Amino acid sequence: MKKIKDIRASSLTVEQRKEFKDAARRTWQSIGFDVLNAVAAAEGMDVNRVSMKRAEVIEVVLDADNMITNWGLVNLELALLEFCRHGNYEDKIRLLNSVFCSTEGM
Repeated sequence: MKKIKDIRASSLTVEQRKEFKDAARRTWQSIGFDVLNAVAAAEGMDVNRVSMKRAEVIEVVLDADNMITNWGLVNLELALLEFCRHGNYEDKIRLLNSVFCSTEGM
């Protein structure tokens, strides 16, 4: 029996992978400005002058079921919901590396 904590991205359809990426984009659009404001406040900078590494953005998007709670993914297919909750973390990062560009040093 497959461990529920290690669902691989390869088990998703092309459409499910696309929906996962789209949900990540929508989640960042929803929470990104607040996150950048928090970074700006912590660093004592203007919000328009801060940036985050791609890995940090991906971590924030994946953290604490943000994709599920912010975008109602509970209504999606069980396979995608299970991947969001229990998918292989490295697979999630690989999928989302193409979604977010790095703004560090800009």
